[in-house]
Amino acid sequence: MRKQMCMAMGAVAVAFFANAATAVAKPADPAQAKCSTDSYTITKAAAAGQTPQSIGTPINATGCYGTVKLEPTNNPASIHPDGGNLGYLNDGLLNGENGVLPWSTFVTPDRLQDLNPAPGTGNVDPGWIQLGTMSASAGTLNTSGIGTGANPFNLNNVLTFTQATTSASNSASIYGTWSLSLDADIVSKLHDAGLFQRNNFDQLAFVVKASNSWAVYDFDFTTIGGFDLTQPYSLSGTWNLDDFQNKDGNDQELSFLGVWARDPVGPGATGNVPEPGMLALFGAGLLSLGALRRRRQAK
Repeated sequence: MRKQMCMAMGAVAVAFFANAATAVAKPADPAQAKCSTDSYTITKAAAAGQTPQSIGTPINATGCYGTVKLEPTNNPASIHPDGGNLGYLNDGLLNGENGVLPWSTFVTPDRLQDLNPAPGTGNVDPGWIQLGTMSASAGTLNTSGIGTGANPFNLNNVLTFTQATTSASNSASIYGTWSLSLDADIVSKLHDAGLFQRNNFDQLAFVVKASNSWAVYDFDFTTIGGFDLTQPYSLSGTWNLDDFQNKDGNDQELSFLGVWARDPVGPGATGNVPEPGMLALFGAGLLSLGALRRRRQAK
C-alpha cells in the first residue's frame, strides 16, 4: 500500500509539472491589474487525511482582483454571508453582496446556479461558500457554519486551515506558508450531515486585506488542468504580501484573511437544492488516478 501511495503521489507531481506551464494566469478584470497571481501558490497536495507532498512546479493563482483601496463601504472583513452561507447571489463578498466585488469576477454566466429554494429565483447564484476567516498573517482559520436552522454544520468538523509566517514581521518582505487539511472521513461526515447532495468545489479563493487595501486570489481548478474534482485532497502552498507595500517599499501586515470555495452543480443535477453539495470539499483532485489507470490499461 505504501509503495502504491508513493507511485500515486509521484504521478501527481509529474502531472502538475506538465500542467503548470499550460495554466493561463491573468487578472479577472484588466482594470484591476495591480495584483500578482504568484501571491498565493499551491506547492503540495495529498489525499484527504494524508500529509501533502511536493507537486513539483508551484501553481500560481489563476486570477486575481485588486488591489482595491479600502473604503468604509467595501471592507471585506465586514461583508460575510448571513443567509446560511449557501452560495446565494448577494450573500457574502464573492457572491456580489452590495456590488463590492462583482459576482462575475471569477464566475461566467454559464456557471451560475439555481440554489435558492425561493420560487422563481433561477440560475443566478455564484455558489461561493466561505470556509472561514482569520485576522492576522499567522494563525488558524475560524471556520464558518453552513446551512440554516438552529445548528448549522460547522466546517471545523471536516477541515483545518493554518497560515504561518516564515519571515520577520519587521522585514521589508512578509511571506509564509498555508495549509488546508481535510479529514480522511470528510465524505461520510458530510453525508451524515445531509450535505452530500451535489458535486464538489471547483474554485478556491483567498481574500486578503492589509493596511488600506485588499485583493482576491483565485484558483480555478477547471482551467488549471490535471484535476479530478470528485476527489477530496489536502493542499498547502505559499503566500506573500508583495502587493501591499508602503511608500518605502515594505510589505504591510495582513489584517484579514477570508478563505472561500465555489460549489458547482455537477452534470445531471436538477432542481433547487438548498444545501451545498460537498461530495469533496472543493475537491481539488490533483490527478484522476482512475483516468491514469485507464490509460495504463489501454496500452
